[in-house]
Amino acid sequence: MKFVKMLGLAAVAVTAILAFVGTSTSSADVMCTILLSPCPEIYTVKKVAKISIQKKAASSRMENTSGTTITTCTGGEAGTGEVKQGKGIPITGEIAEFTWSGCTSTTDTVKLGSIEIKEISGTGEGTVILKSTEFTVVTFGVSCTYGAGTGTDIGTLASVTEPEEEALLTVNAVLNKTAGSFLCPQDVRWKEVRVLTSHKVIYTVLEGE
Repeated sequence: MKFVKMLGLAAVAVTAILAFVGTSTSSADVMCTILLSPCPEIYTVKKVAKISIQKKAASSRMENTSGTTITTCTGGEAGTGEVKQGKGIPITGEIAEFTWSGCTSTTDTVKLGSIEIKEISGTGEGTVILKSTEFTVVTFGVSCTYGAGTGTDIGTLASVTEPEEEALLTVNAVLNKTAGSFLCPQDVRWKEVRVLTSHKVIYTVLEGE
């Protein structure tokens, strides 16, 4: 009887735990137009339409591991479709456009991929993770392909309020070679600054109610 009673108590305890888990809500990160965490629904960004290169900052640059520049680009645009976020879903978006212009060597996007943005706790900034995106760069007269793989932290999305409000994506990342001859470096370091054109100010914070 004692054994049966203990089993009954254990079952009650498990049921209570499951009920608690079932009713709890998981928080998620969202993009917000004000620096307030959690973000009120009315300030939650629904769509990030386009990111274009920041003209007054350093141009886009790719270097080999010894620091030798392979290519520089003075322009280019990137953009996603509708950003999915909230209700336990991470901030994600499929890349719809990624172009390069004014490059010293032929540079093209051959696979668009997607992005994910994760909150850097307490800062309002977000870590941008690139997935499955691939670029080709012509170097040493051959075409070399580099990619982000299953996920590469490429930099930080942050809003600058002085001297003027704007949201900047600062990129500093190493991409690995996915195709090309032995003349291609095994990896390249990608550096650039882009400005968000769809929103002047944007923050990565926790989801609101």
